[in-house]
Amino acid sequence: MGCTDGQRGRVRILYLTGLLVLVLVQLGSGATPSSPYIAVANYSGGNILTFDAATGAPLGAFGSFPTPLSEFNRGPDGKLYVTVYSYSDDYNIYRIDPATGASGRFVNGSGYGGIRGMSFGPNGDLFVAAGKGAIIEFDGVTGQYKRDFISGIATPIDLAFAPNGTLYVARGHQEIPGGSSILRFDGHTGASLGTFAATHVDTPQNIFVGPDGDVYVTNQWFNAEPLVKFDGVTGAVKFTASAGLNNPQGMDIGLNNELLVASWDNTIKRFDAISGAYLGDLVQQSGVDWPTGVIAFIPEPSQWGLLPIGTGILALAHRFGRDRRQNAREAAIPSDAKIVGSGTEVEYG
Repeated sequence: MGCTDGQRGRVRILYLTGLLVLVLVQLGSGATPSSPYIAVANYSGGNILTFDAATGAPLGAFGSFPTPLSEFNRGPDGKLYVTVYSYSDDYNIYRIDPATGASGRFVNGSGYGGIRGMSFGPNGDLFVAAGKGAIIEFDGVTGQYKRDFISGIATPIDLAFAPNGTLYVARGHQEIPGGSSILRFDGHTGASLGTFAATHVDTPQNIFVGPDGDVYVTNQWFNAEPLVKFDGVTGAVKFTASAGLNNPQGMDIGLNNELLVASWDNTIKRFDAISGAYLGDLVQQSGVDWPTGVIAFIPEPSQWGLLPIGTGILALAHRFGRDRRQNAREAAIPSDAKIVGSGTEVEYG
């Protein structure tokens, strides 16, 4: 008997399923190529540079913005967000599609006393450290002003949300009385949770919360180490590092759990995120002009784990199709035939 319509249908379904899985892997990657990369905001260059995350080799550049570029972040939508710290440009925040390079103004920063750090909160909205002494909440989709989330913070510089929703605010500047510190708030309600760190902080430039909930801060001034890691619960110092850092700025986690730090000696430096050991410069290229932030695009293991599944389904469909064709050929031999001799001759009864 030959191949049935049901068998043909099952083979087709396997082929289509395998192809669909592979398509989902491609679509899910978004701007992230198969080779991990980092994006770097260029303070004076007014553009975004990209580099291979493993070798530091330059990959290209996109965007053309007013200068200077200041804070650099990634949203839950996969887009990049960068602030222009310039009165003449109203301290605007721009949104960038890293897949196409297309960009546009997302937040009009006029009227807030200058915009510094920013971070997306647990509700998906964008929260911004404003020079008027407040944390401002903007709609995470439209960029429209929603409210002053927290008021009365002296010289807020940068902010970051922990995985549990806790909000950390780095504040203070060496030219403004009041010292420097890191404050902690409930990221859902804005309620104060007290001072997180009052030492090892001096004119902080950026604050970053790692996947483990620990807190990293980069300092500009001399009364604190350039890079400090705090226990995210107790506030105890876990490590300090310098390794030639010059006015260090934004941070992110790169390959192999490495902490990447943008430094104003025009490098992206690598540190062990656990011990703080300096691992060398990932990027030291001409064209990098006072980098203010670094964002790593590392493919999700779960996403790329679908790749062998898709190819495996296609291989299974191919095998079933081959077996189906073989069965069809055998079914073409009459049932009363017998194989004789070497098997190349058929004798009918």
